[in-house]
Parts: sequence; structure tokens; C-alpha cells
Amino acid sequence: MKKYAIALFFVLLGNGTLIAQNLPDKGSFSAEVRVNPFDDYGKTSVLDGIKFRYFLHQKHALRLDVNWGTNKEEYSFEESLEKGTQKSSFTARETYFTLNAGYEYHMIQGNRFDFYAGGEAGWVRHFAETTGEVMHNGKSHSVGVSNAFVEQDKMSSIGSIDLRSLSSEQQAKAGFRVAALVGADCYLYKGFYVGAEVGFSVSSLKIKKMENTFVNLVTDEIMTQWDTMEQRENKCYFSVEPNIRLGWTF
Repeated sequence: MKKYAIALFFVLLGNGTLIAQNLPDKGSFSAEVRVNPFDDYGKTSVLDGIKFRYFLHQKHALRLDVNWGTNKEEYSFEESLEKGTQKSSFTARETYFTLNAGYEYHMIQGNRFDFYAGGEAGWVRHFAETTGEVMHNGKSHSVGVSNAFVEQDKMSSIGSIDLRSLSSEQQAKAGFRVAALVGADCYLYKGFYVGAEVGFSVSSLKIKKMENTFVNLVTDEIMTQWDTMEQRENKCYFSVEPNIRLGWTF
């Protein structure tokens, strides 16, 4: 019985005439989520974006989407010194956030498939920081690096780091992006659909200045160094997001 039920499901899925579809038309509204089943920063991301569309016409739609992602890494050091043991612990955090608005032209609409092309423009923000505590000579000191995600292999046990060794991918930044997009939706049942999208993006981001605070083991004082260079990162790239788009058109 179970085999017959599965076979019937695929027959219905393959025959668009047996299941009523709600493909977009003038005045339609759709909402979708993007689910990433793959490892994202070492963890599986359940939800990393939402998108809304409003159809001015069967072939013309406005879109608004929000994307985000987070990463966190914790590590510690322990060293034996002449006067005792020095311990330190660090937490590096980063968050990606984009807000985009755009337009879609739905050039091919069949009974089940909807192909479109369009573009969008938006704001990009990458937050990053690394904070830590160093226990030295019985005193606890707060150390870290602002506007940077510092991994363990680049951090010293006292919280000092050569800021020039950090790549732009690890630094906080903000700016804008524009993108040309091509995508497709496959309607499985009524207004429910799955989709995929490919884009070519151009971005211009200003990299935030970094500040590093660390412990001077000789004077047992907090020292500070700054990254004084203004930087701007300009990139052009194709993007194929490894996620699944699930949406509903009303």
C-alpha cells in the first residue's frame, strides 16, 4: 500500500493538470524563506533569509529580501610562567546582514514552472568583534579586538595580534551592493513552490577601523594599538547560494 501511495504522489507531481496551481498574477503576494541544510561556519543553519514579492502584473514584481548569518568561535590558552600560570579565554563573533529591494520580470510562466530575471540593490553590514579575559599575576584584564573576527591561530595568549595579518573577510565592514538575477520557481501544490537563484553582484564596502587591547606582561598594564588605514573593498562576483527556497504565493 505504501508503494502505491508513493507512486501516486509522483504521478500527481508530474501531472500539473491534476493539482490546481496558484501561479502569480496581478495583485499576488508571495513570502518565502531560505533554508540552508549544509554546514555554515561549521554549523547547520536552519533559516538564513526571508523574501517578499508583490506582483504589479503577472509578469512584473517588486521584491524585498533580508539575509543574515552568524558565526561564533571560543578558545583559550594556558601557559606556565615563573610566577605561576597565566590563563586566557576568547570569544570571536561575527554577523552578516543584508537588506535588498529589487524588481523581477517573469518572462516564462507555465503550468508549474515560473522563470524570471531582474535586479536588486541594497545595504550590506558585517559586524565582527573578538573579546577576551586574561588572568595574569592574580589580576583579570579585559582584552580583545574591535571590528575583527580573530581565529585562534592568529591570537596570542595576552590578546595581542598583528592587525595587518587579518584579511578583509575577517574585518567588520559596511556598504552597498547591486546584483543582476536569474531564477526559477517550481510550484508543487497550489501556491507552494521551491526555487533556485543565480546572481552577478557588484559591491563596494568600507572596512571598519580595528582596535586591539592587550596585556603588557612587564608592566601588567593594558596596551592599545590601532589600525589607522582607511580601506574600501570593491568586488564583482557570481553567487549561487547553497540553500533551498521555500515559498507560498497568495
